[in-house]
Amino acid sequence: MKAACYVDRFQLATQETDIPTLGPGDLLLQVYACGVCGTDVRKVRHALVKPPAILGHEVAGEVVDLGKDVRKFKRGDRVVVAHHTPCYVCHYCRHENFSMCRKFKSSNLDPGGFSEFVRVPEGHVEMTAHKIPEGMPYETAIHMEPLACILRNLKRTKLLPGDTVLVIGLGSMGLLTGQMIKRTPANVIGSDLRFDRRQIAQGLGFDLVLDGNDQHHNNKEKILEMTEGRGLDLVVLTAGNATLYGDVVQLVRDGGSVSIFAGLEPGAKVTYDANDLYSREITIYSSYSPSPCELSEALEHLKNKSVDVHILNSKIFRLEEAFMAIEAVASQKILKAIIAPHGVSQGVSAI
Repeated sequence: MKAACYVDRFQLATQETDIPTLGPGDLLLQVYACGVCGTDVRKVRHALVKPPAILGHEVAGEVVDLGKDVRKFKRGDRVVVAHHTPCYVCHYCRHENFSMCRKFKSSNLDPGGFSEFVRVPEGHVEMTAHKIPEGMPYETAIHMEPLACILRNLKRTKLLPGDTVLVIGLGSMGLLTGQMIKRTPANVIGSDLRFDRRQIAQGLGFDLVLDGNDQHHNNKEKILEMTEGRGLDLVVLTAGNATLYGDVVQLVRDGGSVSIFAGLEPGAKVTYDANDLYSREITIYSSYSPSPCELSEALEHLKNKSVDVHILNSKIFRLEEAFMAIEAVASQKILKAIIAPHGVSQGVSAI
């Protein structure tokens, strides 16, 4: 089979590799769509994985073979699957830190979704693989995992009616995050440097959209006015730099929270005034990946069209164009890229 393989920093190459061999509880999925995630971009741009490696974890396709013990699926089923499975019994899982579970970190699809076929291991078959609802395109289903990440992140803090959340960075994750916040009783503010992305947020009904290019104090005044002088209950950082990550504490109300929901350049250091955090009881937390519970919830939201993924205007790339997809996302030319290993005519719609 063909796969887009990470071979060196800034380099992907289309290579021939063996189709994985199945165990008794495994599935073989013919990949029709695989989303390009921000973590894929970071790995390629900053050499964060050891080559050779086949990336891609937002995977949807068709079951073409299965092990003798599989009962949950059959050949021909359309399936979406995520890449990690927790053990549910270790110290981390008992504390609900599922993405810190050592089994979670070591489990994976075989190989990644930038390939024509993937083996879905037995644990994934049971925990993270789901039948795609009837009528849902593959390119919609691949949003299950990123949307689940958002659900997990928002669960990490308690939002009440009348609360106000600022989402910094209106890329795909920021726009989806804002939509999920709109489904709660909280108000949502979006901020981005790009005019086109701010326009999308306005069209989605964000309560306020800020120009990230404006002077800091101007935006702060607007936030204070909207929050009766308190400041924000939560800031969700889906983009930015180390300086911004430190400065947002000044926008948060006493007792408020900051969610770090995107990585920075390797080695980036963020500075906070510890006394300010202490005296104002500010919570700073991060959220990296979801549990299987959030995957089920996310797929239900996609089925019910609780969020609009079409506003991302995803662009489809052939397998041979995987590096172009990475670069298009990295340069912010597009909001979302999807790799179609078998081409648009083979199950993935032209968008």
